[in-house]
Amino acid sequence: MNTQVSDDVKHAVARLRRYAFCLFGSLPQADEVIERCLRRFDPARLDGQGDPLIILFRHFHELGASEISPLWVSNGRAIGQEVLHGGLLRLPLKEREAVALKSVCGFRADEVATILGISPDRAQHLVAEGYRMLTSPSLSALIIEDEPLLARDISGIVSGMGIEVVGMASKESEAVFKAAEKRPHLILADVRLAEGNGLNAVNTIRRFHEARVMYLTAFPGEVLRSVGERDALIVRKPFERVAVEAAVRQLAGLEMVS
Repeated sequence: MNTQVSDDVKHAVARLRRYAFCLFGSLPQADEVIERCLRRFDPARLDGQGDPLIILFRHFHELGASEISPLWVSNGRAIGQEVLHGGLLRLPLKEREAVALKSVCGFRADEVATILGISPDRAQHLVAEGYRMLTSPSLSALIIEDEPLLARDISGIVSGMGIEVVGMASKESEAVFKAAEKRPHLILADVRLAEGNGLNAVNTIRRFHEARVMYLTAFPGEVLRSVGERDALIVRKPFERVAVEAAVRQLAGLEMVS
């Protein structure tokens, strides 16, 4: 590898480190993932095959390295003072990637598309949607869930999308009280609670407050019988993070175009 290529790689790694920092909010984790990426990188890919910067960033995404970031953002760890461009951590992963590549790393939309392996139109849409989400007033959410660990996980996912969690309730009566007090835009409700029922709580809340509702439950049939298929937005337990994120995006009116 000649000196020019070596210098280009050093520059590319520095840019990649900054990008990974934006995704993870942690320099140690960013460095760990980049080291893993470089160990699996074939330098022969740089021999006259295009811009080393784009090639290295593309390799990072081919390995699925960025897919680690939602775990960091949503699992409740303290990010503290290490956050760079902290507003990006509000965004779902795909929008966060696109905005960071465009705004932080300075890539053109067509280069963002190449790096992410998507169409230019899709890349432009993700960037525009990310900007819109960053500048939109924050939505608020109430979580009705009687299992503390699940409630915390759901809260992490929702807050990681830039939505303010204004309350968590484990009982039917508590959910009604907090909804009256906080007036949330969104409600994410379990059905069977240790004390009461999430469906009953939502029905009571809707007598005095209009909120958009989704259910996270192991008993979807109960929701369908109560509200009907047309009005039911359900994520079945046990759930995957991506399923919750997609449903919240739909609930909040942030549906993405494929």
